[in-house]
Amino acid sequence: MGHALAVHNLERYGNDHATQGAIMTKTTEELGQRMHDDLRAFITKRVNDQRHTDDILQVVFRRVHRQIATVNDLQWLVSWIY
Repeated sequence: MGHALAVHNLERYGNDHATQGAIMTKTTEELGQRMHDDLRAFITKRVNDQRHTDDILQVVFRRVHRQIATVNDLQWLVSWIY
């Protein structure tokens, strides 16, 4: 099950001008799709093993899905994820 999200000030992840700079995603899965490449690159720079990179990325997205409700201010969502 996904959570409705509004992520602010994240132009690189697909800014929606109709929502005054907020990104509207219907699910955590959609947020993961938007962030996948950048987050994967971030992890890859720190981990030399491709398998470990993929494992870490999967763990991150599982935690985001489970714990997204604990984020008090969605403006800081990307920082929280990283």
